[in-house]
Amino acid sequence: MRRTLVGNWSINWNFNKPSYSPGEQALTSYWMENTGENPLYLSDLKLEFDFGAYDFKPISGMVAPRENKFLGTMWLSLPRNMVGRKFFALKYSISEFINNTWVNLGSYSSEKQYFISIYPTPFYRVFVPRGLSIEDKAIGRSNRGNNKRVGIRNSHCRY
Repeated sequence: MRRTLVGNWSINWNFNKPSYSPGEQALTSYWMENTGENPLYLSDLKLEFDFGAYDFKPISGMVAPRENKFLGTMWLSLPRNMVGRKFFALKYSISEFINNTWVNLGSYSSEKQYFISIYPTPFYRVFVPRGLSIEDKAIGRSNRGNNKRVGIRNSHCRY
């Protein structure tokens, strides 16, 4: 779980997996903890990546004093042409209920950048049975080199 702490509140979030494949859907969940004396209202939540931003307007709501509240989940579609670590910043607006009125405290951004990992997964798993003879070992070593060059993982064989 990731956390950004500002003033009398913190925004917590997590992704449903540690890494993703290009074009995959990522599920994100959000909580807000209010450690102050007045109610807070979170709105205009977005994740800003180097390749674009995701607006999460439905993730909003009031959080009472000394409450940790679940705000919701959102799916985001990752681009098909992106791989590697993709850095993002969490941005949002906050208001505080003071003297029977909502006071806009402004827009905030996470102080540090976070990342998700997007890596392609192997398309094939190969099982190459072979005997114990010298000829079979030579063929197996050749297959291992070819498989490595094209990105095939040999999950059941030892060469």
